[in-house]
Amino acid sequence: PPPPPPTGGGSSSDSSDDDVPLSKLQPQKKAAPPKKKRPPPPPSSSSDDDDDDDSDDSDSDEPVAKRKPAPRRRSAPKKRVVESSSGSEGEEEFDFDRDDSDDSDDVPLATLARKKSAGGAKKSPARKPAARKAPTASARSKKQKGGEAEQAFYGTLRGKLLQEFLRRWWYAYDWPSQAAIDKEPEAGFESLVAFPGVHICTLEGDERFGKVQDHRDHASSPCFLNFYKRPSAELKELCLKAFEVQMAQLLKAEPDNERYINKLKREQRDVERVDADKADREAVAAVREYERARK
Repeated sequence: PPPPPPTGGGSSSDSSDDDVPLSKLQPQKKAAPPKKKRPPPPPSSSSDDDDDDDSDDSDSDEPVAKRKPAPRRRSAPKKRVVESSSGSEGEEEFDFDRDDSDDSDDVPLATLARKKSAGGAKKSPARKPAARKAPTASARSKKQKGGEAEQAFYGTLRGKLLQEFLRRWWYAYDWPSQAAIDKEPEAGFESLVAFPGVHICTLEGDERFGKVQDHRDHASSPCFLNFYKRPSAELKELCLKAFEVQMAQLLKAEPDNERYINKLKREQRDVERVDADKADREAVAAVREYERARK
């Protein structure tokens, strides 16, 4: 006989479950949620946007926890034109006050120190020192020429005799005169011990205070100008007399100073060997040159 018709939904569901394999009756795993993409960083420039888009496409398959933020490129500070208070043309300055704070970190301190204020005045250029002209031969004074001629004269035999005499003239030549030494100073003046024949005013409040009175005869003073024309024989005699007196005083004061005594003896022998006539003939040209330089 045919089966009876079903009486309810429960019997049909039970019969359908019997036909399902046991492996399919196990609870199915829930599907993993879709991966979330990291929102792109705020754009800093057009080049950054292009770089960020490329990096997002290549890194979108990686987990969010493992992905590192892409490094941001820092753009150079923009320039702006600032008008100076003096009315001159505007000056270019870097704009360091932008909202992008990362850009100012890359600016060197030296650049920040050179930043000028908007109303600052310009510094005036430093003046170059004027070039000095080198003195020419024609600009030299007569005194310089005379000094050179004097040095040339000392290279002659007479010049050597004169030089030895001027080194020790006080041992053989009396100057100043005794009359100049014995002259009494005027009221308010005093004698200078180191310079016999010279007086100086020491009276305070006097209009002559500090004034010097020189009673010495400079026409006969022991100097080059007064002795370079003298015969070589006279200069040689004065030199030998000065050596003799100096040696006597040295042996009396310092008899054990053999070093200086021997030095004086060598210099004295050099003077004794000088031929006075030859020295006079040699000095003619040197004297003429010196007198020409003094004119």
